[in-house]
Amino acid sequence: MKKLLDFLKRNWFLFLLIILGAVFLPLTQISPLFLVASCCLFSIVSFYYARKLQLKYNKVFDEDPEDDYFDATKLDFDEEVYYIGSYAPKKKIKKSFFGKISTKSPSIALYLLGTALLALPLFTFLRALI
Repeated sequence: MKKLLDFLKRNWFLFLLIILGAVFLPLTQISPLFLVASCCLFSIVSFYYARKLQLKYNKVFDEDPEDDYFDATKLDFDEEVYYIGSYAPKKKIKKSFFGKISTKSPSIALYLLGTALLALPLFTFLRALI
């Protein structure tokens, strides 16, 4: 329960945006401006999570698993190699093009969703002007 409360404390603003967007959706029957506002709110949330995922995966790609090991033979103390890090060794990450694409696909999908949600109000305004 404490983890859930900590999660809600960290992300209260995003939940507020999602709730406001969900409230604005049924109000589109009254005015199409509510649809525009709702799409903009949902696109903000999509772009935020996409950026967050992108930074997380960039950090994982930049880390080298060899940095977690300390070679004591260089200092003439011992003839062993010690593991310095968490108790579970990290998995090797594929650094090929397709490995990066498959790893970053959630952030790519969220960027596309955010762009689509911003394009909908733009086309609504363009249609109203024409």
